[in-house]
Amino acid sequence: KAFQARLRTVREINSRALETVRVIVVTKFHPVSEMQQAIAAGVTEIGENRVQEAASKKSELAGSHLRWHGIGQLQTNKAKTAIEVFDELHGIDRIELVDKLGRASAELQKTVACYLQVNVTGKVGQGGCSLSDIPRLLDSMNGYPFLKPVGLMCIASLEEEVGVVGIRNEFAAARSLRDQMITEQRLPEYAGLSMGMSGDWEYAIAEGATLIRIGTAIMGNRS
Repeated sequence: KAFQARLRTVREINSRALETVRVIVVTKFHPVSEMQQAIAAGVTEIGENRVQEAASKKSELAGSHLRWHGIGQLQTNKAKTAIEVFDELHGIDRIELVDKLGRASAELQKTVACYLQVNVTGKVGQGGCSLSDIPRLLDSMNGYPFLKPVGLMCIASLEEEVGVVGIRNEFAAARSLRDQMITEQRLPEYAGLSMGMSGDWEYAIAEGATLIRIGTAIMGNRS
């Protein structure tokens, strides 16, 4: 409830309508019993980092009306299982992975919404591809009709490293690239931005996030 109240306030401050920001509740390492409490409180969008953990939990929660998001780094050998489990994927960052997911989605005849991960920090080893590689990555998806590119995803630097201005600049870079890709018709007009976590989601909303990925701020510390 405290998070919901703060979210309403932040939306109002930034003139964002209620429906323009979706909250993905990250449940990595939280047991199904805790997830059931969140679902009873109205949670409908679940984010998981690990494919096998998500598959197990989805099986236990069969019958619940949930939308499942894969938000972690994805190995190519997990591509088919990821397509089976998730409705939306947020960490697509290389052509090899696009090819594996594309073939798996065609085999399973399942459409999956895809957010391409861009490295906005410039750090070597950070997940995501460079801003300049996003057009090529999007173009690689054209041959796979069951992969539906619907936006970009990013993870910002820590506040103690770059400060608030630095974080907002990183989120703004993702937004600017998203807008460019819409202009170039590589992304649809409704394309979104998956950015912002428990420590920086307020800045993400201020810079245009349409999905925020919240774990600790809603679920508390992991058991």
